[in-house]
Amino acid sequence: MDATLEAAMNSTPFFMPVVENPAAKAVTEATLDTDSRVLGIVVNGQARAYSIDRLSQMSDHVICDELGGSRIAVTYCDRTDCARALKLEEGDVVTVGGFKDGTMQIVHEHKLYDQLSPEIPLSDLECTTVTWGQWLSTHSDSTVVESGWNTGG
Repeated sequence: MDATLEAAMNSTPFFMPVVENPAAKAVTEATLDTDSRVLGIVVNGQARAYSIDRLSQMSDHVICDELGGSRIAVTYCDRTDCARALKLEEGDVVTVGGFKDGTMQIVHEHKLYDQLSPEIPLSDLECTTVTWGQWLSTHSDSTVVESGWNTGG
């Protein structure tokens, strides 16, 4: 690949609508293989796993959801294999803002931030990337957001 094309691919602004409240399935309804990668989050004792395959879709790099009585934003960049979960306050909106200097961009309050920037004025939530089988071994009461376009409430 020539340098101009590579530079363009590493600095691509685009804005995508966020996925809001995707349908979550009970563990018993999940179709993930035990070795499928998931991003796991626990908020106020409620556990949910998000399929990395789903988060890898360009339209699903940011998912805003309700978990444990809180609004959250789950972010994942398939180019860098970086994940982050943020606690949202009333009225907060987080969307994808493109890819710049090798990093996915997040938009919050009309401002671009690197996905892992400590300057994003939102609180981080602990999240972990593991296999579905590993997640289930410690969170058998979890729900899961798998591949697909269905969204919930």
